[in-house]
Amino acid sequence: MSDIKEKLTAEVQKINETITDAKEKAIVMDAVQNMINVFTEHVVKLTERQVEVESRVEEILDMLSSIEDEMIESFADDLQAECPYCKELIPLRFPDDESTDFECPHCHNVIELELMLDGEHEGCGCGCDDCHDCDDDCDCGCEDCDCEDEEE
Repeated sequence: MSDIKEKLTAEVQKINETITDAKEKAIVMDAVQNMINVFTEHVVKLTERQVEVESRVEEILDMLSSIEDEMIESFADDLQAECPYCKELIPLRFPDDESTDFECPHCHNVIELELMLDGEHEGCGCGCDDCHDCDDDCDCGCEDCDCEDEEE
């Protein structure tokens, strides 16, 4: 803001030095002062609005974060899987840290979750739900799948 003040002061000084008639100088300087006041009022109003908008954005981000947390918690409560050891249904939870291991609450065996972050199947890479392992038994029928070529 000081940069603007310096530029305005320099321009006002030029006007002040250029006009020699005292009455004319007073009229022009009064008009310049009025323009500066109007400009300053608008800058102050814009600054106040910016503070309001930033506050509202922060509130919205907080609400969205709360909604996201609630959705994840709700979704996580609905996920269940069968323990590979005792065959009991157990709730699945999103890991809080880098660990993908958790303990079955029934048999207490450690179970490792495989998280596939890219959402694609390993193997042929065709992306269809039927083709998980590209071996000789793959018969997904997918046109993009390499498995049919591998069988031949």
